Amino acid sequence: MASVAAKLGQRASRAVVKVERAVARVARTCSFVAGTLVRMADGSLKPIEDLQTGDAILGAEPATGELVDEVVIEPLASEGDKHLIALWFGQDPVPVIATDNHPYWVDGVGWVQAGSLQPGDVTATSTGTTLVLQDVADLGWFTDQSVYNLHASGTHTYFVTATPDQPDQLVHNASACNITREPAGRARMGAADCADPSRIGSQRRNQEARDQHSIRSAISRSSGLS
Repeated sequence: MASVAAKLGQRASRAVVKVERAVARVARTCSFVAGTLVRMADGSLKPIEDLQTGDAILGAEPATGELVDEVVIEPLASEGDKHLIALWFGQDPVPVIATDNHPYWVDGVGWVQAGSLQPGDVTATSTGTTLVLQDVADLGWFTDQSVYNLHASGTHTYFVTATPDQPDQLVHNASACNITREPAGRARMGAADCADPSRIGSQRRNQEARDQHSIRSAISRSSGLS
């Protein structure tokens, strides 16, 4: 009996490890581009690519809006084929750039993937107010694109923004993208999964510069700018 229990315990442990690894892989496909700012627990902002394990960030209980201090369990990064969405909130001319499957909190709806957000959707901010999504642009697929995410403790949420002058928005750390609840008739069809990610190497900064140039070009095209 003891040996049977031990074997069952070993199998359970291996199953937990497999689940944790699968969760980490999914989290790396739901992400933001370099330069996206994250609200820290002290109210400051820090680029998502610069966050480290143990950093204190701000999260919230979505249903109540109660702010909570979270800890970065693991900063996540991936590089590969990414489907990017540009999101303009409030009056800020600079969009947040997210992968199409990253979950945003929408008041009255729940978690909605970035690719299914629509102008007029209302999200929560760290100041207790709400923020209206003004515009959305599908930037398409990018090859060898670097993106970043966080494995956060507690509520598994954090706040992001494109610029210091723009109110932040509540997002999920996307450790399991299937938590996203799509409103009827709004789910985007045919969006393929991101390619298997890998860790960013020593050439990360050069890659980020190339990424930003490609993204700016895509935003200009989607806005009809030359």
